[in-house]
Formats: sequence, C-alpha cells, structure tokens
Amino acid sequence: RRSVFIDRSTASLAVLRRNLRALGLKARTRVVRGSVRSALARLAREGEAFDLVLADPPYAEVEDLAALERLITGGLLRAGATVVVERSRRHPLPRIVGLVPVDARRYGDTVLEWLGPDPSRGSMEAGPDAAGE
Repeated sequence: RRSVFIDRSTASLAVLRRNLRALGLKARTRVVRGSVRSALARLAREGEAFDLVLADPPYAEVEDLAALERLITGGLLRAGATVVVERSRRHPLPRIVGLVPVDARRYGDTVLEWLGPDPSRGSMEAGPDAAGE
C-alpha cells in the first residue's frame, strides 16, 4: 500500500522521485534523505511500522547494516515482518539483535539474506499503527 525510501545520495533520490512520478506512485511513497541511522530514528519517533524492509547498503559500510538494529529497538517492524539485505559474499552480515537468518541466496558475488523476527524475543508488534493503515 505504501513505501518509504531512504537514501543519502541527492542524485539517487532525484532519479527515484522522477521514477515515482512517471509510475504514478508519488502519492503512495515517502522519500527520506539522510543516513539509515538517522532516518530510522526519525521514523521510529513518528510511529512508523513496516511489514517488509529491503536494505541495499553500501557493501563496505558495516555501520549501515548495524543501524538495522534500529528496526528492532525502534519498534519499526510489525509482527511477522521480513527484512531482506543485499550484501557482498565478502562482507558477512553482522548479527542484528532481534532478527534471525531465515534464508540466503547467492548470485555471483551478491548475497540476498532474508531475516525474520527472533521468536525468543516475543512479539514484534510495533507502534500505534501496528494493526495496519
């Protein structure tokens, strides 16, 4: 129903906004400029919650991957949410507290890794809008 895009590159965001307009999706999206860490903190304060997160961080920037812990600590994931991270096979995914590996697929040097809520941590239900929009 709705998507949020986060990127710190002005050029990438300009292309994204153009594509969203061309596809008629601008009204159903939100574009946030900034680092993943600061953007996730802002979204958590605003009570956002997600069913699906697709993360394509720069491969060498492990701190961007570690920032994904904010998904858990900020209550940004709805119950049963899925997080998919694209990474290089040469840069293993660090442990993300509250998420557990579910599946991984390798395509050449690229790995797509599916993560889900850690069942030992209890409910992932988040924020006032957790039941839906």
